[in-house]
Amino acid sequence: MIEDRAALPNVPEVHIGQNILSHIQSLNVHESQRIAVFDLDNTLLVGDIGDAVLAKLVVSEEVDKHHWREYRDLLGTDRAEACRKAISAMAGLPLKTLVRTTLWVLNEESTDVTIDGFPVAIPRPHTGMRSLVQSLLQLNYQVHVITASNQVSSQIAGSQLFGIPEENIHGVRSRVVVDALTGELIPPIPIGQGKIDTYAKFVGDSPPLIVAGDSPMEIPLMQMVPSSGICIWVGESRVISEIARGKLGRPQGFYFVQRPSSVTSEFQEERAYI
Repeated sequence: MIEDRAALPNVPEVHIGQNILSHIQSLNVHESQRIAVFDLDNTLLVGDIGDAVLAKLVVSEEVDKHHWREYRDLLGTDRAEACRKAISAMAGLPLKTLVRTTLWVLNEESTDVTIDGFPVAIPRPHTGMRSLVQSLLQLNYQVHVITASNQVSSQIAGSQLFGIPEENIHGVRSRVVVDALTGELIPPIPIGQGKIDTYAKFVGDSPPLIVAGDSPMEIPLMQMVPSSGICIWVGESRVISEIARGKLGRPQGFYFVQRPSSVTSEFQEERAYI
């Protein structure tokens, strides 16, 4: 592990957003090329909407607790399978219950949902990233979200907190029969390489000019960005951002944006980020 900050290659660490915004405004591209793609959890949000909603469903006894335990176990070994488990666990759940629970999570004032003694953070918008999205919308960018959280909760969070059109928010979809989720996943499944398939189906053939994410699952999308585009790595570790950057190579604009370590610190010190 690289611990010496000076030993890291130069990656601009962004404060108050001026570097990124200036770079975006300098891009001389046709409006049809103005496409930006964001991950949702731990990128636009500080926290994970899928985790919080599933935890609340379990605490409310809408979903059996063994599903949560299986999901948490899978997170440590196979994140993609864990994401699938989070959706299949909701088989039989009325759609209106998922909507109601998502709205509860987004409006809850406490910082977490506690399950099995484990605090699951209530997600909050990363205020810097929200400002960035608003600037892109004003510049007539098509702003899309491609996320491994469930489609329903993702659309509610992305539209209500960031003003992104619901039809531009692409999460993991479950087939619905008689207003209840079946747990059957509908492809493409936006996990890892599946994010490329999701992009192709819902966005199109033109590559994204801007991609922002926080995990290796975003690297396939970042690899689509042309040399004139921008990649934004949102996280707590510059070392991890360098691993991602090493797999990209092409984009000249690579920015590291700090993510707060907790939800509360984001509101106390939001000026320190992006």
